[in-house]
Amino acid sequence: MKKLTGAIVALTFTVAAATHAYATGFGDRIASKLDLTPEQTVQFQEVQSKRKAHMEDALKIREQIKALASSGDVDGAAILAGQQAEKKVRAMYALKTELSTFLTEDQMATLADIRERMAEKKQRMKQFISEKHSGE
Repeated sequence: MKKLTGAIVALTFTVAAATHAYATGFGDRIASKLDLTPEQTVQFQEVQSKRKAHMEDALKIREQIKALASSGDVDGAAILAGQQAEKKVRAMYALKTELSTFLTEDQMATLADIRERMAEKKQRMKQFISEKHSGE
């Protein structure tokens, strides 16, 4: 059980690090691929700033989840994780809705393609970690 908990915690932090890198480093690269106007660039940076704030908050909550799980309060960790998942879904929907107010349909399609490729990379990372831990 401890190995499984450790693997879950490790995966959570790996995904969190990748997500944080997206918010801080890839935002500029994505903006350049979208070929934004100056006005759109300002709006996109505002959305990226909000996304970064959400992710920083999520990292703090993940620490709390980890602490609860480590102390044996699995129910508390599960409740907090569920609340965090709901909060993330709502925040991401709000940000996507905001993006759709100033990006063109082509830009939204390009952004969807970028996100899909990133999700595939994330899935490959999860698979790799899963295979690595199942081989132990």
